[in-house]
Amino acid sequence: MVTLATYQLLGEAEYWWGNTSLLMEAAYEEFSWENFKRKFLAKYFPETARERYGEEFLKLTQG
Repeated sequence: MVTLATYQLLGEAEYWWGNTSLLMEAAYEEFSWENFKRKFLAKYFPETARERYGEEFLKLTQG
C-alpha cells in the first residue's frame, strides 16, 4: 500500500519521501502504512492543524 501511495507524490512531497525512505531504511524501520501515515501527517498535516480543522468540522451545519 505504501508503494501505491508514494507513487502519487509529486514535487516537494516526492523529494521528502525519497529522503525519508532512505532514513527509514538506514534505521531498519518497517515500510508499513502506519509508519508512512504517521510520518506524512507529521510533515504535512501537524496535530495543531488536525485539531483546528476537526473543531471546524464539528461546527458545520447543513443549509
